Amino acid sequence: MHAEADRIIRGALKLWDDGLLPEGGMPWRLVEFIRWVASGGCIIRDIHGQLIPLRFNLVQRLILSLMLQQALAGLPIRVVILKARKTGVTTVIQSLLVRLCQVCRNQIAKTIAHKTDATREIFEIARRIVREDPVEPQEPKRTVLDEFGTGSTYACFTAGGAGVGAGGTPSALHLSEVGLWPGVMTAEAAEETEYTATKAVPTAPETIIIYESTGRARNLMWDRFQAARTGKSRYKALFVAWYLDARNTAPVPRGFRRLADEIELVDYARRVDGVEISNGMLQWRRDEIMELGLPLFKQEFPSTPEEAVEHQRGLVVVGLHACVIDELPVRYDVLLSAARIGGADFGYVDPTVILTAVEHSGIVYVIGFYRASRALADEHAKYVRRGHRYYGDPAATQAGQELVREARLRNCPITVVPAPRAGMDSVEDEWRHLNWLIRQGRLKILRSVADQLLLEADNLSYNATTGRPDDKRGALWGHFDSLDALRYLALGVYSRLHFQTTTVQGKVEPPKREPSRRERLRSW
Repeated sequence: MHAEADRIIRGALKLWDDGLLPEGGMPWRLVEFIRWVASGGCIIRDIHGQLIPLRFNLVQRLILSLMLQQALAGLPIRVVILKARKTGVTTVIQSLLVRLCQVCRNQIAKTIAHKTDATREIFEIARRIVREDPVEPQEPKRTVLDEFGTGSTYACFTAGGAGVGAGGTPSALHLSEVGLWPGVMTAEAAEETEYTATKAVPTAPETIIIYESTGRARNLMWDRFQAARTGKSRYKALFVAWYLDARNTAPVPRGFRRLADEIELVDYARRVDGVEISNGMLQWRRDEIMELGLPLFKQEFPSTPEEAVEHQRGLVVVGLHACVIDELPVRYDVLLSAARIGGADFGYVDPTVILTAVEHSGIVYVIGFYRASRALADEHAKYVRRGHRYYGDPAATQAGQELVREARLRNCPITVVPAPRAGMDSVEDEWRHLNWLIRQGRLKILRSVADQLLLEADNLSYNATTGRPDDKRGALWGHFDSLDALRYLALGVYSRLHFQTTTVQGKVEPPKREPSRRERLRSW
């Protein structure tokens, strides 16, 4: 991930050196900003209270590379950043907006923060850059920067005020801590501020709109991030995990040993972001969890996008969006019959869901999805695949037998077996086994069949009072039947895949009983 970001930045710098970036265009502006920072022209206040030149960290380079990709493609820059706290996101955005006003004529740059104190703090970043400029230092006014000599202006506002963001035609807009907006104003006011501000920005290639926030709930910010990462908007999504900040480290005590969940986290970071988490970073994580508690730590310093909102809603299935892929890495017709599996949840009033999957190299790929209400077994049988072993609801053996019979009549022999439940204490353990597959990167879902599963995963949460999954029916997601089918599939393969994983690690251990959700809620 970071290697690709650096490659994009180096490529853009070479285009500048070769004279291939038209002056004034957005790629030129971004590279000019990068060169200005490299020259020591951007002065910031560091965590120790010292004034120092900005030096891009990994997170800031990721943001710049994402912006460069859009700019080089001739697109307006549109980015949504869901982040861990204190990773330098706001600093690099403010520095860019100030520099654009310094070097480009007739720019209008705006930042909208969630509350007055935050507005002052953010504006002070921009104000300091101007005041400490090594070439032309100025002493700007408190709320507006407009003495650049370019006819450009920069201003900071607080969300929720009447007409905020509606004036003028901004060329650069920074929406800060959008996830916190509904906490200090009504949801309607938050959406109104967002609408008036973003609609004022034209869709020209020289324009910028950036949303950034830590997570809170599945509110306005989450909706925008989800739309961006699933390709349903013109925005590009970036998630900034806590481990992308190399400063998050602590002295490692003698005898330090990685715990099971830490081993999984290290594997996840390596696989998803190409980042190696050190023992010092894991010790920092332990210290922070000890101080903040696990739920608050996940909210402020998440490892996955879902963790950023997990504290508020308590999601049952975490990280399913990261499992979506565009195509199967191996041809279906060359797989052995033993690799052909699936999951099924049979319903009558509720929908029947049949998931068809294959297992290859220790990874389960969901390749088929069927969901229908009030249909009979002969209709369901049209959507199974020959030779597959489907793991179904143990309480619905008759429905499974009927499906087997109808499939054979269609010359499509299959097997339906009850999903194994031996050795597990509760339904929550079953969900934990599904989450284990997700965290291990052992579950992949074709994008063409993922929509309903993702919808249900985004809405199945734990009840804060009972500590159990709150699986009330909803108009869009029904009774979470698709997730149940996925859970049965996970139960069918878990023992074998868990054995393979622990064997590779040099030991075989049974899954340990963790505290239940209800027990954890009580401990909070």
